[in-house]
Amino acid sequence: MPESLRTKWLRWGMNFVPAYRRTGARVIYIDKTLLEVRIKLPLTWRTRNHHGTLFGGALYAAVDPVYAMMLFLLLGKQNVYAWTKSSTIRFIKPGRTTLYAHFRLHDTDVATLAQRLLNEERVDIPFEIQLQDVNQLTYVEVAQIVSLRKRHTP
Repeated sequence: MPESLRTKWLRWGMNFVPAYRRTGARVIYIDKTLLEVRIKLPLTWRTRNHHGTLFGGALYAAVDPVYAMMLFLLLGKQNVYAWTKSSTIRFIKPGRTTLYAHFRLHDTDVATLAQRLLNEERVDIPFEIQLQDVNQLTYVEVAQIVSLRKRHTP
């Protein structure tokens, strides 16, 4: 599905935020429904470690905020806080090329989360993320828990 003008601006804005920009990663696509995001992390002088491979901190930082941002936008900024509660990163092999990650949510899952937040104060959701090259070979796996909490208005 193509990007909308809104998601193009969102992609541009996320890539411009200094905290994300400094990871070396770039958001390359945001679906107009906000249910799909793709990022890339190139091997450059900024993302390279002393072994000449992708720095582990850059690998993690590239994927850290994405699911939390997606859920925050999908569930309503005024109604919910979303943040990464915990993550575990598993390095499978050294990254010596540009790596990509693909984040997907389903509208039924988002509706279920919205319903759960009506009845629960906090909801924790597990996600699995893989950083892969253009040939779909996996270099890194990240297990992440995103926490959602109701926002109370005074």
